[in-house]
Amino acid sequence: MGLLSDVWDYVRSKVKDLIAGSVTDLKVWVQNRIASAIDAVDWVVKNVINYVTNVYNTVKEYVTNVYNTVNEYITNVVENVTKYVSNVYNTTNQYITNVVGASTEWVTQKLQENREWTTNFFKLMDPGGFLKDPLGFINAAFAIQGEIVNNLAVKSFWEGFEEGLTEEVV
Repeated sequence: MGLLSDVWDYVRSKVKDLIAGSVTDLKVWVQNRIASAIDAVDWVVKNVINYVTNVYNTVKEYVTNVYNTVNEYITNVVENVTKYVSNVYNTTNQYITNVVGASTEWVTQKLQENREWTTNFFKLMDPGGFLKDPLGFINAAFAIQGEIVNNLAVKSFWEGFEEGLTEEVV
């Protein structure tokens, strides 16, 4: 058994060396592939982060620019309208003062008198208070008209009907 055992041990050691070498090569190959996969995932993550950051920065910059432009436009419009109204007021006030010789207090007093006259005019033109409760007045008018029409029409119809019956019978 010595020779067979020696051959067996020799073949076994060679197979063991081949398997160990193959396993080592497999380990190196797997480690390289895992490292490459990790690098690829890192590259994808880095590019996605860069893309999202660029999109965010672009949108933020665009919104900020739009906001600033609109804000500046509104500010300019408000300033121009304010200047225009102030100029019209000052010009009108000066014109009234120069032409009429009236003071601001006099114009204010006359405007107040005009307001009072208008208020009193509406009170005089609406003595029944129609403007206070127009729906009530309208409903009452229709109700009265309905009563008149119903009572007179029914009464007139019956009188005519009875008269017609008496004429037919005779």
